[in-house]
Amino acid sequence: MKDQRIKAIHQENGGVSKARNCGIENSKGKFITFVDADDTVDSDLLASMMNAMRQEQADVVITGHRECYDDGSFKECFCSEKESIKRGTEILSEFFTTNNISWTVWAKLYTRSIIGDVRFQVGKRIVEDMYFNYEILKRLTRLSNVVLPNITISNRMSRRWPAVTVHGFLTRFI
Repeated sequence: MKDQRIKAIHQENGGVSKARNCGIENSKGKFITFVDADDTVDSDLLASMMNAMRQEQADVVITGHRECYDDGSFKECFCSEKESIKRGTEILSEFFTTNNISWTVWAKLYTRSIIGDVRFQVGKRIVEDMYFNYEILKRLTRLSNVVLPNITISNRMSRRWPAVTVHGFLTRFI
């Protein structure tokens, strides 16, 4: 039985940004999320995030995730110890100064309206998610950080990036 809500799109490999942009442009719903090929999503995650989005009247909802390492170990990562609502300039300030709003696009749910015409920069080879989120967060008036214990997205980590690499990049970005 074919699920009519799912559409397979075949295109030449042009990188993650081109693939995500194609997904945005071909999506039909009110909400958009991103899942990497090596991610595993709990069955209740999106429904829980949509409920939080509606309850908090937020355009973006962020949740924690589980980092799974090659050796079988894992680490639970929550963007915040408690649920919170961010507003206005507090959003961008926290994006650049804390880990409470991660740079990644996975473990986030966006409204289609907040994405609007924002797209991933094709050709960016690193932290393309950060550029995308920066453009989205500049538009936000309300952001919800939710803690969903036992409901996660799992992301496979084959290596840890040294903090100096990220710090060096952030210095050039700002």
